[in-house]
Amino acid sequence: MRKIGTEMRSTISSGVKKLGLKHGKMAQELSWKTFRTKHLYKFGKDLIGNKNFNKIWFKHIAVFYWAFNKKRCGYFTEWATGLLYMQYYAMTYPNDAIDKNAQADIQHLIYLRDADGIISEDLSFMKKAWEELYKDRGKLYLSIEDLETKI
Repeated sequence: MRKIGTEMRSTISSGVKKLGLKHGKMAQELSWKTFRTKHLYKFGKDLIGNKNFNKIWFKHIAVFYWAFNKKRCGYFTEWATGLLYMQYYAMTYPNDAIDKNAQADIQHLIYLRDADGIISEDLSFMKKAWEELYKDRGKLYLSIEDLETKI
């Protein structure tokens, strides 16, 4: 995953240079939804491609199946989207260090696929990821204090 992330950062960085954008303006110019639309297929394909398959043809079938059945592969799609968001976050907020637990945060957020909300005290990366990935789906992000006041 580190190799995929490094390759993606260099590809995006060269694209950003060609467009003449600065990192501060990048979040305004390139929204998360646009970034996801442009890069999710390649990112998911690379994740599947890095898995060790016994037969090379099975890798191609897995990529093809996922590409045309993203809803049936919901958890993988959510996981790939979350990991892709980590890349987007690193590029659009270069002054904010990514939490060392960012991958675990993304895995926790995947539970929101079937849950109504999540309780967390993390107000940095995980909160921003939730806002981009789940806020428009009506999912709740509550702190302990919020939970106490709502009950």
